[in-house]
Formats: sequence, structure tokens, C-alpha cells
Amino acid sequence: MRRSGQLELGIANSAIREVLARLREELAERGVDTRRLPRWVQHAKVRTAWINDCFLAVLEDGIDTDTFHARGLVMSDVAMLLGQTDYRPLGSILNLHAAGELRSLSGRPSNDGGSTLSLISERSALTDAGYAGYFAPFALIEMFLELRPSGSSASQAVRFVPLALSLHSSELFDLDVLWVKVGALGGLLSEIASSEQGDFYESRNQRYESYGVDHERGVIVLGSYERGEKALLLQIRDILRQRGYDAHLIDGLPETSLMSLARKVRQWTGASRFCVMVDRVASGHLNEYEILRSQDTILAVLRSKPKGSTWMIDGPLQVDVNFIKVFMFDESPLEVIDEAVTWAEAFAEQRSQTKLYPWSS
Repeated sequence: MRRSGQLELGIANSAIREVLARLREELAERGVDTRRLPRWVQHAKVRTAWINDCFLAVLEDGIDTDTFHARGLVMSDVAMLLGQTDYRPLGSILNLHAAGELRSLSGRPSNDGGSTLSLISERSALTDAGYAGYFAPFALIEMFLELRPSGSSASQAVRFVPLALSLHSSELFDLDVLWVKVGALGGLLSEIASSEQGDFYESRNQRYESYGVDHERGVIVLGSYERGEKALLLQIRDILRQRGYDAHLIDGLPETSLMSLARKVRQWTGASRFCVMVDRVASGHLNEYEILRSQDTILAVLRSKPKGSTWMIDGPLQVDVNFIKVFMFDESPLEVIDEAVTWAEAFAEQRSQTKLYPWSS
């Protein structure tokens, strides 16, 4: 049966909405402070796909309300989780063909990065869901997922997965039964809120909610938002988070009704330790470049050879500044991200040690 039709999609989305509603209700009854939890608990961006009879839902941080984005029918859960081009997997890491309640694999995000699950393969699936008959519900929670080709020390792709739920299609038609099987999420989130992980989320959410300045760990990632290019920006964001930075894209940060896009860029980039910009195709990031240059923001530009989107970001405009540096890559900006972060961090540390004014502390 083709599981990407509107009927099946509507049933599946309704099931996820019900899980979110019941989860939020249970947390409220427990008196859990949701500021000590990931932001998706309050507002979720839900990415969905079908892998044969497996419905896969990835819940990420939203902004003002729950939103749903359907990818349709896919073959690989890894491609879906990482936002990569789909492929037919040659095998899987985990086998889920067992009855029972929710099974989960949980990580621990922290100010130093967090837990990483590395897949040393180019054509593997994370689980066999969708290929081996019925399986119990499975959740991947608070985990960096890294794809690394065999024999290579460099990441091919990295994404942070706040919550991914794999559900067999038969679970979606009785919401009471579904909740019995996945309701353990409420207990898991309650434990997070009362632990050191809760401290981590409270600190991060405070910056998000109050427009707080964070010159210690804040990083803004800039570049084109075309579909393929934005997926790349999200990869870089999550690599930075994996290294302990509080990294964001501009469109994922709050704004007010009086705030223009340029003002929003100025506010958040000026409040961060440094910025990373991918210069591969022409877009509004050229205007953002001028904003950052005018406010002396430390900027690492990751540029495709031979010239990126324009010579203007590597020409006369850069001659008289030392807080902007270009890093050239062949195929992917992930090739130079470590070098760029090392430079930006060293420059930020040097700047922080420089006493510019008599009243500087």
C-alpha cells in the first residue's frame, strides 16, 4: 500500500498531534517547567515521511505553533533524519522487529556538545523499520546523528535529532493504544527537566526568550535558504552545536512585529560570539555580509572553489579588515568547518583579551 497518500498522511499527522497534546497535558499535571525542556515540547516543527509501513516523525524546535512538513515516501531513515538525498539502504544498525512498548535510544546534550551516534557507512539505515514487518514504537532522543564514510575521519553529514518517532502504520488508528505504548515519553521528559540537562535547556531557552546576549557560546549561521542550501546550513548549525556552541539560523530565532529582517540580523549577529557564512550560491547573505562587516562581527566565510557566489566577498572589501576570513572548499563546507571554527574562536578570544577603553574590565 502506498503510504504517502493524503488519507494516510492525515491519519498519521492526527496521531502525532494527539501524542503532543497528551504529552503536554501530562507534563502540566506533573508540574514540569517546560522551560527546562527542549523547545519542541512547547512548539514543534514536525517533519514526516513513510518507509513502507513505517511512519517516521522528526520533532524539532518550532517557533510559535506546531507545523507539519511531509516528505512523502522514502527508503532510508538516515536520509530523512539528516535531510539528505534518499537512497536504498543495504542494511541497518538496529533491528526493531519485536512487540511491546516504546523502545528508545537517548543522548545527553550539554554545553560541551552532547552524545553522538556515528554511522560508519554510506548506505546504511539506522533501523529496519519498514522492512521487517511489525515493530514496537522506537524513539531516538536528544542525539547527534553523524554519517561518516568508512575509512574517513571527516563527517559527511551531521544533524541533531531532538526526537524521532518510528511507528508502525497499525499503531496510528487507535490513539488510546498508541498513547499506552509511547506515553513513557512523559516520564523521560520529566527526568530531563529535573536533571542537569534541565539546567542546560533552561539556560539556552532563556537566551531565546529574552533576546539575551551570548558572546560566550552563541553562533549564527548564514547563507542561502534554497532547499538544498538550507539543509546544508542546518548541518553546519548542528556540527557547531555538537562542539558546544549555541548555534542558530536567523529564521529560527524570535522577532517582534516592528523588527525588519535587517534589524533582526543586526541584533542576533551582534549578540553572538562569531558567525559562519556559506557562500556558494547568490542570495540575501550578500546583504548580511555588509551588515556584519559594518558592525565588526567576526565572520568565517566558507566558500566554494573557485569563487563562490561573487568576488565581492573575497575582493577589495576585505582588504582592510582582519575579522573576516575566507575558507575555500572543494565539495562541501564541512571540509573546512573545523579550521574555520578554530580561527574564529582564536580571534574571539584575542578580541576579548584586548582592553579597548579605559573603563573596560
